[in-house]
Amino acid sequence: MADLDVATILQTVQNITDWDHKMTLRLIGYMRGNQDGNIHNVFFDGYPVKGLPSQLAAYQGTLTDLTKSYICRVMADIQEYQLHRMVWDVSRLQVEWEQKVNTAPKEFWEGMAMDTWEDILPQVEQNSIQYAGALAEQMKRTEWIQGMVAESVTAGTGSWRLMWLLEKSLDENMAWEVMEGWKQAGCEELVSTFPDYPWKDCVKTQLLSGSNQFQNIKKDIQKACEKKREVYREYKSELVGQTVSGAGGMKKYALVRYQLGKEVTDWIQQQSGYASGEMGEFPLKDVREAYDPLGCVLRGTRILNEEKRWVSMESLTEGMKILSAQRMPSVFSGELVENDRVAWVYAINEDTPFMSLDHMILTEEGYKCPDPEAAKRWNTNIAVSQLREGDMVLKYELDARQGIHIRKEEVRRIHIVPNESPCVDIHIEDGYKSYITESGYVCYANYPEITIRAIQKKLEKAKDPTLKEVWGRMLRQSQTLIEKLWGEDVRKYMERRWYSWEN
Repeated sequence: MADLDVATILQTVQNITDWDHKMTLRLIGYMRGNQDGNIHNVFFDGYPVKGLPSQLAAYQGTLTDLTKSYICRVMADIQEYQLHRMVWDVSRLQVEWEQKVNTAPKEFWEGMAMDTWEDILPQVEQNSIQYAGALAEQMKRTEWIQGMVAESVTAGTGSWRLMWLLEKSLDENMAWEVMEGWKQAGCEELVSTFPDYPWKDCVKTQLLSGSNQFQNIKKDIQKACEKKREVYREYKSELVGQTVSGAGGMKKYALVRYQLGKEVTDWIQQQSGYASGEMGEFPLKDVREAYDPLGCVLRGTRILNEEKRWVSMESLTEGMKILSAQRMPSVFSGELVENDRVAWVYAINEDTPFMSLDHMILTEEGYKCPDPEAAKRWNTNIAVSQLREGDMVLKYELDARQGIHIRKEEVRRIHIVPNESPCVDIHIEDGYKSYITESGYVCYANYPEITIRAIQKKLEKAKDPTLKEVWGRMLRQSQTLIEKLWGEDVRKYMERRWYSWEN
């Protein structure tokens, strides 16, 4: 409507036959985007948080009450997992929902109506002075009033809504003049009921059981019931074949037990005004998951620092510099991961094994390791391939004058042994992501690109205690996006690290 004029406005208004639907969609959008974290995180985390417009900002509590009541009403229709048993019966919840709608402040429903108007005809709202006079003059014309009355009787469409728009957003005095003209034309009854129009009735029929919106919210709740919460985990190892050297190739996996619907159950139990006290029947699911130990080396492993001295990884402090594969300094972020779940470690030939199977080492052909697929899950863009017999590993050595020399060592065997000792790895915040070990290996620091420690440092520097809560909520709401960008393992790792920091 680039060239919006009075005729277009009037025609648009008279053509609106789905006002109730439009207003209901606005309400549902705010319900799903509810700023109440308990509601949004449990049921609507797939939708963005949506702040209320200025005319509704004071009614966040009203929106939350309506959302809670409607969620429970919909739950009463869900037989899966015996969810309906956990809340009041249908008839009682229907009455409760209707009471919430009826007792919500008049100003809330007027605000919803105005918000809907602004979405339909935003230019009218933005340029009210420009249109007010022309609209008022047109609406005072006898022929327009007669047409409006006839249209209202036969079709029940929205000319009266334009009147309301004039009163609320254009010009109150002009609206009064128009109403006086309507009275003189014999529309006293219509004018008398206009100020108290029940906007709440616009949404009632749209949200009844069986309606499209009811079914859509039902799907949201059913999806929330499918969320899994880990309740048990056991790590196991199995033989998956042999390496080219003949050594046993072992992989560790996790046997994980998940409880479905735990978040929904917890939420219902907190709603004392709606909870029946009965429990649903949410199943436990046992899942076998791959376990990637985050490419680590044995605790106590020494690496070369900027001064060409051998220092243990765990002795490093934030800001210390180490030498990379390029023999250039890289800066340690202060984040040291500790891992006591590395089942197997390796080295080549006669070297003492000290690296997890996904820990990459530098060869003539780039970085390689015995389990490259696991390595890729932490940094999806890294170029890594299978380490094999015959590969030439590059080893860095210090001479008597502290010069660094590179020699090649052919892989004759991949030496894999079981491990029960704790392992560590470091995060590099600036420079090349590699370090040189005392045994000569150049190792890639295979650490997630985004870390909780990095976020934590920024939050601590900000000195705003509310930011931690905000970031925590954002991380929980963005789990799907994090997994898409960096993979499931990084997502799970971030969850664990953030939980341990919060608690």
